[in-house]
Amino acid sequence: MSSVNGGVGETGDGLQSNDARSKSKVLAIAGCTNSGKTTLTKILCNKLMKGGATVHSIHQDEFFYTEDKVEKIYQEEGNEPAFFYDYDSITAVDRDGLINAIREVSTEAR
Repeated sequence: MSSVNGGVGETGDGLQSNDARSKSKVLAIAGCTNSGKTTLTKILCNKLMKGGATVHSIHQDEFFYTEDKVEKIYQEEGNEPAFFYDYDSITAVDRDGLINAIREVSTEAR
C-alpha cells in the first residue's frame, strides 16, 4: 500500500494541479503470492518520486502475526500429518496496526 502526496490528479495538459498536490492519496495493490505486487509498487513509487511526489510504501507482510497466533491448516501427507500457517486469512493480519500505519503516513503527508 502506498500513500502518495501530490502524485495524482492531472490537468488536461498532463500537469498536476495544485489541488492534487495538497491532498494525500492511498493506493492499495493486491494480488496473489508472487504476482509482482512489490515490483509494481517499486516502479510506481520511483516514477511518482521522480515527479515530485512524497511516497510511503507500507507492506501488509510487515503486519502478519507471529506463527503462534496464526491458524494452522492440517492435511494428510502420506502417513504423517502436515500443516501450514494460514497467512491468506484476514485473521493473520494485525488490521489495527496496518490501518494505523496508513493513517499515520496519510496524516504526515498533509
